[in-house]
Amino acid sequence: MKKKFDFPEFLLSVVKCGGYYGFYFIVNIMASMLLLIIFRPQSVEEVNKLTVTYAIPLTLLVNAVFLLGAAVFYNSVSHYSSFSERVELKPLNRKVVPYIICLGICMMFVVNIVVSLAMAFLPLPQSWLDMMSQNSEMIVSASPFLQFLTVAIVGPIAEEVLFRGLMLGGLKRTCNRWLAIVASALAFGIVHGHPIGIIYATCLGILLGWIFCKTGSLKSVIIFHMIYNAMSLIVSEMSDMTFIITTLMSVVVSVVCIVFIAKTPAHPSIKENDDDREV
Repeated sequence: MKKKFDFPEFLLSVVKCGGYYGFYFIVNIMASMLLLIIFRPQSVEEVNKLTVTYAIPLTLLVNAVFLLGAAVFYNSVSHYSSFSERVELKPLNRKVVPYIICLGICMMFVVNIVVSLAMAFLPLPQSWLDMMSQNSEMIVSASPFLQFLTVAIVGPIAEEVLFRGLMLGGLKRTCNRWLAIVASALAFGIVHGHPIGIIYATCLGILLGWIFCKTGSLKSVIIFHMIYNAMSLIVSEMSDMTFIITTLMSVVVSVVCIVFIAKTPAHPSIKENDDDREV
């Protein structure tokens, strides 16, 4: 039987989502203030230089503090037995894992070519392109180890806990699933800062939200997000021809992976072999 819409419950869920989002931004502001206190820049130019130079270490710090704070808070709330229960860190059907990994790899190429075509053929404001360029500069300014640790490991875990585990997980209990997916995707997009990033991150967030709801486990989107971000650090090293061929293949493979994920049950039958059980 379909659950009747409860507006007060939905409103409470929205307020909670605002709290999660607010906590994340407060941690960001505190980290930025710490940077300014330590280095004491004397001009706007010095502030901008510090922002670019220390963007990755600050992002790593913010994500780590957010995860620690959220885990400590929810492990002390009696309504949930643990933080992992709250963010739905449930067992994942092993059958779907290879397809999630392949989709994470392929979607990086698909998104990259879509963004490249948009930049080439659409009259995008120069300020948008400049902000995107500055964002890329912030990433490459850090050491390869810090880039990988932040972009491919800690960042995806923190973002999936916030936007899928906490926000989408709470909203989908009180309203239409697709409304919850789109709302959490918009929040995910906004946190990426520059307009181009907001657009593609929102679209990616919708896909992540669908995967989360379909598999019933936060593990699926953490795996996808880690693979996707790791590939973003590799794609720039490929030649143009290799990139074009790989992108065309990625479109086909992505469709196959999405269809398989859609048809695969979240939890395998207890009669299946050990190799098909949950992880």
